[in-house]
Amino acid sequence: MFSKDTFCNGVRATLPLDPPLASNHSWDAINDSLWSGLELLPEEKLLIIWRTASEMRAHDIHNFKIACDTLEDLPKYICDSKKREGKEASLAIVVVV
Repeated sequence: MFSKDTFCNGVRATLPLDPPLASNHSWDAINDSLWSGLELLPEEKLLIIWRTASEMRAHDIHNFKIACDTLEDLPKYICDSKKREGKEASLAIVVVV
């Protein structure tokens, strides 16, 4: 993944999204769709590993930072949401650079 488009395509291919992404234009839409998709999973423990982050960091630092910010916010959102439902959850995100 070396650009916003390849990042979005990777997210679309590997992670649950709700609603599905119609385009790669809006980081807010990507964030909302990813958050909602992960929230629907029944698993209590989740792990996301972004193995090719160094490619995007080298080729598109601006969108790499936005992608990292998007991923950084997810654990708090997911854990808080599950807690409101009376459930325990944890989400770890590993960005390999």
